[in-house]
Amino acid sequence: MTSLQTSMRQLPANGGYFIPIATMANKVYSYNPAAGSVTFLPAVWASTGGAYVSFVAAGAGVLRDMGKSVVSASRTFRKVQLVVSSFSTFGVAGAAGSTPPNMDYLTGYIELGFEGPGNFSPVACYGR
Repeated sequence: MTSLQTSMRQLPANGGYFIPIATMANKVYSYNPAAGSVTFLPAVWASTGGAYVSFVAAGAGVLRDMGKSVVSASRTFRKVQLVVSSFSTFGVAGAAGSTPPNMDYLTGYIELGFEGPGNFSPVACYGR
């Protein structure tokens, strides 16, 4: 018997958040694996002129880490959801069944540049 206490600690994969430190307009992507060779396109809701582009400006909104990663062409993308305190629905807006797919409830993918040759998204991680 050992005198050391042992325990297993697990960090939830979806427990973190990201804060934009520069504009994220056209840097939140929709993912469409059925589109052939072009699978990541700027999400309509976070594109220049989109309905929520002001919430992805520096320090304006929070992107919740949804715990899903996609690696494409040696680039890593992480699924996030826009959360804004002014929404009365627990910070979440949007609707199901969006077009293109995989943008339901203001979700999309940001590029994390710590692996591969891609450009990273201007976000700061916190809350883990």
